[in-house]
Amino acid sequence: MHSAASRTGRRANGKVYFQFLPCISLWRLRAKSQSVLLAMITMTLLFIVYKATGSDDAKLLQAKDGSGRYPSENTAKLGSDDNLENVNELMQLTQSAVHMTRQRAIESRLLGGKGEEQELLNAAGKRHGDQKVADMSLPPVFRGHRIVHLDLKGAPPRLAYYAEIFPLIRELGGTGLLIEYEDMFPYRRVELTATNAYSKSDIATIQRLAAENDLIVIPLIQTFGHLEFVLKLRQFKHLREEPKYPQVICPSRNASLILLREMIDDMLELHPASKFIHIGSDEVYYLGECTQCQDRLKKMKWDKRDLFLNHMTTVANYIKSKNPGLTVLAWDDEFRQMSLEELLASNVGKVVEPVVWKYTSAIPVDLSLTMSEKYAEVFPNVWIASAFKGATGPDMIATDIDYHWRNHAAWMQVISSLSSSINIRGIFLTGWQRYDHFSVLCELLPVGFPSLAVNLAYLSSSKLSGSAWPNAKATRVLKCDSAEPLRKLGAPVRCAFPAAQLFEAVAALYTLQRSFEEITANPHFRGWFSDYNTEMNFASPSHIEEAFADLGRIKMELNYIGRDVQKAMSDVYEPSVYDEWMATHIRPLEVKLSVWWEAKEKLLARDDWPRRPLRPAGQ
Repeated sequence: MHSAASRTGRRANGKVYFQFLPCISLWRLRAKSQSVLLAMITMTLLFIVYKATGSDDAKLLQAKDGSGRYPSENTAKLGSDDNLENVNELMQLTQSAVHMTRQRAIESRLLGGKGEEQELLNAAGKRHGDQKVADMSLPPVFRGHRIVHLDLKGAPPRLAYYAEIFPLIRELGGTGLLIEYEDMFPYRRVELTATNAYSKSDIATIQRLAAENDLIVIPLIQTFGHLEFVLKLRQFKHLREEPKYPQVICPSRNASLILLREMIDDMLELHPASKFIHIGSDEVYYLGECTQCQDRLKKMKWDKRDLFLNHMTTVANYIKSKNPGLTVLAWDDEFRQMSLEELLASNVGKVVEPVVWKYTSAIPVDLSLTMSEKYAEVFPNVWIASAFKGATGPDMIATDIDYHWRNHAAWMQVISSLSSSINIRGIFLTGWQRYDHFSVLCELLPVGFPSLAVNLAYLSSSKLSGSAWPNAKATRVLKCDSAEPLRKLGAPVRCAFPAAQLFEAVAALYTLQRSFEEITANPHFRGWFSDYNTEMNFASPSHIEEAFADLGRIKMELNYIGRDVQKAMSDVYEPSVYDEWMATHIRPLEVKLSVWWEAKEKLLARDDWPRRPLRPAGQ
């Protein structure tokens, strides 16, 4: 029996007349026949309207559903599948999500639901061509803060580049920036500051550009490990925990705390609007080694974990004393080996929120257990950290986007499993520029930008539209002529995002590096171009020609790449960054090519050879 909502008729003189067939009096039909006829009429009308509107996607209106549900509670009348995630899987083979939503709206109208048609159409607002309908109304893959990490160690971009990429970061779904200045910050102690560091005015400009794009700024200042830029200096080497190694500051010297407080004060002064500050504290490899620390451990009856926790809480409490409203963040890796009882006794959970970092394509089970069984008991809020670049090798020049996407996807699986046991406040998408202060540059920011776009768009899109990469949001920002090459490391592709020319030139260099590897793996090279062959000037010309058939092409391409890199980098970085990058990645190849070319020419110039045993020339 039909409900009131399914009837579209009216009564007159005790008889029921249907507005579509006014000349038929259904009251004369038997109940069973009446039901069959009603079903046939309904199906016929559905088919007619379906055909009439089958390609009219433009009728869909763009709207927001403030409740965050799709599309409204009233759609429960149509069935239990009140969001697009529950659409019949087989329907996806023949109908788009937009089409299915429109069809459901038509059914609602025919069955008499007042207002339901418009609600469905509004919720199905179409965005940017083939953008998935659910992107406007379903929750994103990750609901919390999506913070982009800018690692400035020795390679600070020009301010004009920030003006170009900050709007794109916001468009991709970013909500803030974690800025790790290291020696690029204008400390009061000028010896801590690089000669190419930002000025105070520059720091203000960066924050203004961020605010204009609704991006919060979180400064990161190292306060325990990774203080190489400080402890490398002669005037501060006495503060090292281990005299030979400049990584970790001694937490037991008064001079250490005085220096750290000054640096923190400088950072807070130039970030008056920031609500968060990150104090680093990862990879504290040396602890409790110096005489002062050992004496303190004995006196306090502490172990090294107590020493670590005491220093972290001391630093955090100092920041709180300067600005009680600030939230203090810290990397979590030193917490992982500590017991629940140790963490609770230290009260670290009252002053610090941990950032759990893991950059691999799979998140270990033990880390998930640490978060759910230990961190959930200690910390009211927890953050996580993924990587969009700078995590696959200290000298890597190109970014493996697929690897980093799998890292983000793995994190989302962990978050899904932990959602009921722990409060995840946000995610930091880290983009390391160096593994530490002394290491070479890895992937430059413009080179890693496509990976940032892919992963940030994935996190900020709905599950329906973000499950494959690059999704429509990332494709729209990158403006590449084809998205498919992004899946293959070093594949040639032309894009139009800021400094895309640098991304393209480095991809070409990555491919050219593989050509060098192919030469050295070639049997003709290995068998006839050994150091012994070149020293004795003794080799078969045919094999030498085979070994170096591509050498001329490689030499020419390397010259073009060097020129393109110089032109592209000048728009983003100051000259010292270009000089270092060229010295690390281009000039060694140029030297190798020159040596090979000279040896090849010498070997091919000879057309007779001596009897064995061979002797070097001149003997």
